[in-house]
Amino acid sequence: MLVFIAACIFCAYLLTYFAYGLLFRKITGKEETGPGYVLTAGMFLYSLAFLVFVPGPKYFRMPLHLISRCWMAVWIGSVTVILILLRREAKNLLCEACDFCRNNRLNTVLFLGFNLFQVGFDELYGRWSSSNNPSNYVAYVTTAVFTDELGTTHPVTGRPLKAFATKMFTETYMDHSAVIAKLFHVHPLIEIRWVVPALFLVMGNIIVAVLARSLFEERAKRWLFFAGYQAAVACTTGSYLFSSFYTYFRNYEGKTVISAVILPVMFYIFWRLYKDPCDRNALVFGVICIAGSFHFTGTALFLIPVACLGLVPAIASGKHLKRMILNAMVLVLPCIVYAAFYAGVKMGLINLTIR
Repeated sequence: MLVFIAACIFCAYLLTYFAYGLLFRKITGKEETGPGYVLTAGMFLYSLAFLVFVPGPKYFRMPLHLISRCWMAVWIGSVTVILILLRREAKNLLCEACDFCRNNRLNTVLFLGFNLFQVGFDELYGRWSSSNNPSNYVAYVTTAVFTDELGTTHPVTGRPLKAFATKMFTETYMDHSAVIAKLFHVHPLIEIRWVVPALFLVMGNIIVAVLARSLFEERAKRWLFFAGYQAAVACTTGSYLFSSFYTYFRNYEGKTVISAVILPVMFYIFWRLYKDPCDRNALVFGVICIAGSFHFTGTALFLIPVACLGLVPAIASGKHLKRMILNAMVLVLPCIVYAAFYAGVKMGLINLTIR
């Protein structure tokens, strides 16, 4: 029964990402994008929506069960409205996906089989870790569910906090997991240790496939790139020194999104901007993904500016120099906003005292 509930929550996530991705595609007018692109855009747009929604209720100590009900209304209402208004686009995209699967049966079976194998490996063997830090993530969600408040109690000691932790105040994906656990009436471990790891793995594989499709026209080269990428990740999994350690053994933490999703997304954005520096859709897509990444991890504050060095070769080529510099500046804007918030808290300009 618990496995069935976890599968339902997982499917609810994918359906939500699909709906929000359709909305993003409709707004930007990028009709030729495929299902993988739509799911990725939807993931970050939905995450950004929750990131904007939850800080207010959390700051004013609204009970978790009320926050959950309010978000359920927003969540179900928005997905329903989007699917009704964009039903034709949804149907066309699903038909496109079905046609692709029929024309690429072997590749589809291999991709699905690989995802099932990877998720199965993680569910069976991905519980090991070498430190106590991962317990904080599970404890935060569990504490929120059983105290009916978000971020007001220390997740390990159980003592009431005098102020919200700045890092935890903005990394709202654990708040979202608490909301999901409350809505589906399941123990937080089902959400944070079953559903979230599977979701990160599958979405990571989807975006790598999208990147491969953008890089290569030949299908054989796409699969070679995909296999090579996964092999590189797998070969470094056993070492704590590599980010791929998180992919299997600590992939319920926000850091996992960096290696599994955010970095491949950034490479995809850079490649599109390198091919066409005036690609506004790629730029908007990048801003949404970067802004939505703060829902998962504040480390994006440092990662994104460094990752934007990926535009240096394009800038050095001298082609569309001003445009490429402008693109890099726009992509860093969400990081500047987040840095300003963080600096405001540290300087006492923003008060996160729990009242």
